[in-house]
Amino acid sequence: CPPPPAIPQGQHSGNSSGEFVFGSVTTYRCEPGLQLVGQDTLRCGDNGTWSGAPPACLEVTCPRAPSIANGWHSGHSSGRVSRGVTVSYSCKEGFELLGNVSITCTDSGLWSRPLPRCEGAW
Repeated sequence: CPPPPAIPQGQHSGNSSGEFVFGSVTTYRCEPGLQLVGQDTLRCGDNGTWSGAPPACLEVTCPRAPSIANGWHSGHSSGRVSRGVTVSYSCKEGFELLGNVSITCTDSGLWSRPLPRCEGAW
């Protein structure tokens, strides 16, 4: 096989000699802060081509911040959110915020901490 395909903002484990025999396997990884999308390994086939398409390295993002009943958050209402962004929650008048005031988009693309909730202040 020829050398494995290069991917922007990532690298593969293939050797630099350019010799890849049938059955050779190369593994891809991304630069820090990026997420590998697709298969992380390719295999050199008996026909001299690599199995499948190479993966891609994409920015880690979280889905839009979840809404809470009787409250709102400081984040955007549409689209994905970059890692490291913190969203703060507030409650409507007459309701009290219970739990964490804010959540953060983590390196894994998930929101940190359980969501707060707004309960009626009697």
